[in-house]
Amino acid sequence: MVATGCNTTAPPDARLLPADTVRQSSTAERTRALDVLNGMQRTAFASAVGRLKATTFVKRTTTEALTPAGSLQARRYRVVRVPPSGAPAVLERRTTGSFDAGWLATWAPGDTSKGVVPTWATIVLSDEPPFLARRTRTAFRFGLRPDTLYNRPVQVVVARPDTTTDGHEQTVRYARLVIDRASSELIGATIVRARSSLLFSEDSAATLQLQPQAAGRWVPAEAALAVIVDIPFRSPQRYHTHTTFDLRAP
Repeated sequence: MVATGCNTTAPPDARLLPADTVRQSSTAERTRALDVLNGMQRTAFASAVGRLKATTFVKRTTTEALTPAGSLQARRYRVVRVPPSGAPAVLERRTTGSFDAGWLATWAPGDTSKGVVPTWATIVLSDEPPFLARRTRTAFRFGLRPDTLYNRPVQVVVARPDTTTDGHEQTVRYARLVIDRASSELIGATIVRARSSLLFSEDSAATLQLQPQAAGRWVPAEAALAVIVDIPFRSPQRYHTHTTFDLRAP
């Protein structure tokens, strides 16, 4: 359901766009941002979820259904301890309201599923998103700033469509990438997409943030997906799911 290609002119729902202060301020800054992206490695990002299989962790997942106005319609909260082998143990569960996540249940699995979603990396970031592909980079503006995460220096690159060119055709409307400065590994990404057609429109914001472990390994810290689907003659559907991963838990 989360698109990565082109063919849209509709702006994304403003509620999904972060208030980010990174902006392209000069040609030199664009060049520096593209240099960072050219050297970016995605091995840690692609393999992070798989590394969870070798350790015990606790995942806390909140999934919500919202009204078109943003009021809470239903919420499901689960805390599950997942060992490397054997059945997961449900530590806590709460449900309020009438909840029917539909296809979103793929990202909010039930109590008995390990369901850490091996495809999170591709849900957030496709193999060749348009702001990374050399043939479509001209459709985006880029900003760059240094920052610190987990007491490590990082580079934050933000990409937005350049509406003075053909940026309005891109479904990716915002991208924020966090790159570890020492290893050039991608360790965090938030992507906002907007897609529209005669049959429906869909806006989504997906995030995967990693956390460091021993020996330079990275595992998920949190993952989130917010979706707004608008089908003609029906009220817009709004869903949000957020999961944190705690490897320090017993």
